[in-house]
Amino acid sequence: MNSNSDIVSCYASVLNLYAICLQALSSEDRKQILHDIANALEVNEKTIKAENDLDVAAAQEAGYEESLVARLVMKPGKVRQYIHCVI
Repeated sequence: MNSNSDIVSCYASVLNLYAICLQALSSEDRKQILHDIANALEVNEKTIKAENDLDVAAAQEAGYEESLVARLVMKPGKVRQYIHCVI
């Protein structure tokens, strides 16, 4: 079984690869990708919120401390904040 540090290291490697690929794109292509991400967030906002609600409920049922569960809760407008950060 992989340790958490192995998993984090793997994710970091993948993100570095994505960064290298993005650098090879033109500025317009990168801008289009960011707009596509923002659009996907907007289109899927209700689904993202519903999935977050399920995650919060699962954490509560698993007996996680309330302070940790509270950090999982996606507050209203959070997806909008993500959209504005992307574009």
